[in-house]
Amino acid sequence: MKSTLPIALATALATGGCAVKTAGPVEFTCKAQYAWQNTGVLVHQGDHLRVEYETGQWTADIRNGLAPPAGNPATPAREGDVLPTASRSALIGRVDDQVFLIGNAFDGVVPKDGRLFCVINTTITKSDQSALLPADGSVTMRAWVDRAHPVCSETTWGLCL
Repeated sequence: MKSTLPIALATALATGGCAVKTAGPVEFTCKAQYAWQNTGVLVHQGDHLRVEYETGQWTADIRNGLAPPAGNPATPAREGDVLPTASRSALIGRVDDQVFLIGNAFDGVVPKDGRLFCVINTTITKSDQSALLPADGSVTMRAWVDRAHPVCSETTWGLCL
């Protein structure tokens, strides 16, 4: 008697295929004292990225008080800040060379392949691992990625990961 497992597997792959799949949630913390930080979130061009605020407060300058990742509306960004169009102390994201406002929430399509990096909106004049003074605090976020093109692997017989 022949096994029906290969036929069932082939049928499932042919009918279900690799559907768009959501990765996450991935929780990450971005610290105010450091420049661009790797969130651990890998995205591809066309993916739909959602990021939501979980907890924490921070500031680019402790003299101005703490703020959520939306930033401090009383302190506009300065020339030379990472994203001069956003509030100072706002959460900023970057994929490859594309810089964008995350704030308290982000919901959009990713324009390029790469890793999601985060930083507080302030002027960065030091190396990527040097402390940013007088910045203080951290914010914790959650991210989900709806894959535009499912990630498949030949080692798992074409099943989506």
